Amino acid sequence: MSADLKHPSQEQLRSFVKNRLDQADMALIRNHLRMCVDCQQFLQNANTDSDPSSETHNALADASHVSTQPIIPVGDKADLAELPLVLANHSRFNVISMLGSGAMGAVYRAVDNSTGKYVAIKVLQAADLQSFRRFQREMELLKRLNHPNLVELYDANLAGETPYLVMECVEGISLDRLLLRRGLLRVADACEVIRQVAQGLVHAHEQNVIHRDIKPSNIMITPQGKVKLLDWGLARILQGNSSADIFITVANQTVGTPDYIAPEQLEDSRTVDARADIYSLGGTLFTLLTGKPPRDWRTGNTVAYQWLQRPDLSVSAIRGDTRSSLRKLLLRMLELNREKRLTSAKQLLEQIEAFCRDADLESLVNEQKAYHPDEGPRSDWIRIILLLIIAVLISASLIIALFKQG
Repeated sequence: MSADLKHPSQEQLRSFVKNRLDQADMALIRNHLRMCVDCQQFLQNANTDSDPSSETHNALADASHVSTQPIIPVGDKADLAELPLVLANHSRFNVISMLGSGAMGAVYRAVDNSTGKYVAIKVLQAADLQSFRRFQREMELLKRLNHPNLVELYDANLAGETPYLVMECVEGISLDRLLLRRGLLRVADACEVIRQVAQGLVHAHEQNVIHRDIKPSNIMITPQGKVKLLDWGLARILQGNSSADIFITVANQTVGTPDYIAPEQLEDSRTVDARADIYSLGGTLFTLLTGKPPRDWRTGNTVAYQWLQRPDLSVSAIRGDTRSSLRKLLLRMLELNREKRLTSAKQLLEQIEAFCRDADLESLVNEQKAYHPDEGPRSDWIRIILLLIIAVLISASLIIALFKQG
């Protein structure tokens, strides 16, 4: 194959996916795919069973666009400069593009040669052998999670001395990007998102797995309206009744996001249970309804709880299209004292169902128009006052007209 080839043939692309080319041709096509959207499109269409995206799919996406097309590589070849050489020439995975990066490492989009499907590969910061063995053992435990509302983890391995995860690719948009694009969500849609996450949490908690990092950026909605909870890198696994816990942490990793984690998690992340996930999910719901995180990380004030516990302030005073019963549910989810908090995802499922009627997440993801909720009781009073003024003016006009006729 010529080094100056503009586009590989379809047969060459199929051979690339199946790892049937020699090493030089594989490298040429891999470099071509990093920059060519058309060829990425062909690979995506050729693998209709795949679900091309990743947990960081929208971290670099335009907030006004839900990507159902192949992901355009970020920048140029320099974006793959940090990719371990062993992974770059991996016999099983063909890395196509970088999707995003963060404190724990970088995420890449790749084709799994053994299945022909897209996967997301999360390359973590380098760890010593002991840390990796612990990490791999923990990943084996997390593989037991199998639920349509939880991102699936396929493998944990080493590329040289660098640990990496292979996980399901999820097409769609994350909640934080959706909020930027649309503004606040409809109440029914916001509650349906939380309901689906709660379904996944019921399964996870039954497996003694606590997520510990639930927030809008870790929740995605697919174009089909399916909600997925992502990123189990900070999960805590309870070993039955034993006090010994297993943590998926690498090299002094911060556990949780200050805006959303439960108060007890700020004090000691190693003692949290399912109620910490309930708090974070309540904070996510609060954000979807109000546009504000549940805590001001700059001051440490728990904004949501302080706001909602005021007896003169119901959720309907925040948004006119909500009910006060929703405020009560939020209060129980965001209770600072975990002994008084909603105790389980199962309990949450039972109570949030009533608020999900008429939800349409598929339209939510695919609509481009921003949603503007009612402004609340204040706007109602303004309308009433305007109507009274109009009525007075009409009455005055009638009186004047009658007086002139008399």
